[in-house]
Amino acid sequence: MTTSRTHLFTLAAHFGALLVALPAMGQTIINEEFKFTPDETELWDGFGESVLLSGDIAIVGVPADDFNGPQSGAVYMFDINSGQQLGKLAPDDPSSEDLFGSSVAISGNTLVVGAGGTDDFGNNSGSAYIFDLSTGQQLHKLVADDAEADRYFGLQVEIDGDTVLVGSVGDDDNGGPNPGAAYVFDATTGTQLHKLVANDVVPTDSFGHRIALDGTIAVVCAYLSDDNGSNSGSAYLFDTTTGEQIAKLLPNDGASGYFFGRSVAIEGNTIAIGAIGDLSVPSSGSVYLFDSNTQQQVGKLFSDVFAVDLWFGYSLAISGNTIAIGAIGDNTNGPFTGSVFLYDLTTGLQTHKLIASDGVAWEEFGHSVAINDQTILVGTPDDSDNGPRSGSVYVFSLGSSCAPDLTGEGDLNFLDVSAFLSAFGMQDPIADFASDGNFNFFDVSEFLAQFSAGCP
Repeated sequence: MTTSRTHLFTLAAHFGALLVALPAMGQTIINEEFKFTPDETELWDGFGESVLLSGDIAIVGVPADDFNGPQSGAVYMFDINSGQQLGKLAPDDPSSEDLFGSSVAISGNTLVVGAGGTDDFGNNSGSAYIFDLSTGQQLHKLVADDAEADRYFGLQVEIDGDTVLVGSVGDDDNGGPNPGAAYVFDATTGTQLHKLVANDVVPTDSFGHRIALDGTIAVVCAYLSDDNGSNSGSAYLFDTTTGEQIAKLLPNDGASGYFFGRSVAIEGNTIAIGAIGDLSVPSSGSVYLFDSNTQQQVGKLFSDVFAVDLWFGYSLAISGNTIAIGAIGDNTNGPFTGSVFLYDLTTGLQTHKLIASDGVAWEEFGHSVAINDQTILVGTPDDSDNGPRSGSVYVFSLGSSCAPDLTGEGDLNFLDVSAFLSAFGMQDPIADFASDGNFNFFDVSEFLAQFSAGCP
């Protein structure tokens, strides 16, 4: 891509003394590749409640879909290159209020779908389904050996290889409401292998509300536990081969209302845990990084955006050295517009901020997020394009992004400079190149730096 140097110097002259050498900040990207909505979307479906990526296929869980009765649920598949809907999955035994699609997970061609509202062993006992993604055939239906009503088994699912992990936040074997549990299954046979319960779990901990799995390490969060004050939160590591608890994770600076464990992701030796209530940093919410081998905290991420109720860390996903962090409270285009921040795990630096090109207040962009190499999916179940809370999913491609190309022509020239000047004057988020919610010389400097560097 070429750059018009003449207009670069014209822009520099326009801003005069404001132009100084400043460090680059995270690039804001608002031009998504596609925005998915299903062919038959309806109000209150909440399309985008859960999302994941498998190669060129986007998989979207919609537990409130009415395909087989009110809130029976469904899972949709889209081609991320064309934006076309490829198919729709439902279980062999659908029923109203099953909440099929509460969560989704994939390993190879094996897709696991949670359905926390099924009633096989009492109201909302819950279940999970295993499918062959290449054929769409249902292979197994998973239920706990000790299933009972109101356990919501399947609200959270994960898979790695032949191991499936299922959260059961309503399990009450340890007394009182919602101490919670998690279960380990063999994906090939559908056989339950272990039931995971924390050594010190107590009622109302919500153990199993969020889970993650990598190799033989399972992470099970209890974001309402009180180790460092009311609702400070905690997380536990288990060995899935033995079912034994390995360690308990707590933040170094935990406090009441942190909700540490509201989100979790694991890849390799890195465990990331969101704490949306953390107010010890300039913004609301943070993400803690732990080493799975040593179980030690090795870092903490938080946003440069100065905002109360940012809810940074509401959702998490990791691919390679990149972590995607949802912040549904971001107010770029009004209260709870939402955004997604990307960080380089090797440096701890923010690299990008993603916002919807048509984002408006209360849509909570970033409710769910998935990442695979250079492609990011962002679920926005409160989007109202097709009626209240009909929902949508956005697809971003980092590899093809070019922030200074504001006209989308594939060439950097005076039209992009003009578009920047116009957007800057109107305080349009497209000109917030410093990703800090303000409009000043930081944005001008960063625009100039990226314009001068050109784009692929």
